[in-house]
Amino acid sequence: MKTFQIKFQDQALSELRKNLLADLENEYYACLLAKTHFIADMCIITVVEAVYPDLSFYKR
Repeated sequence: MKTFQIKFQDQALSELRKNLLADLENEYYACLLAKTHFIADMCIITVVEAVYPDLSFYKR
């Protein structure tokens, strides 16, 4: 069975959390761009960038 780990660069997870929870009245999304590394039965996913849609995306 494969083991998966998701890793973020310094402060990236707290920045993601801050952006997604900034306005609790509305729902927000982010697209996480990542690289995968396979070591034996382990898969390490390293998030390298978070992309946030602009407000016009949500108003559609």
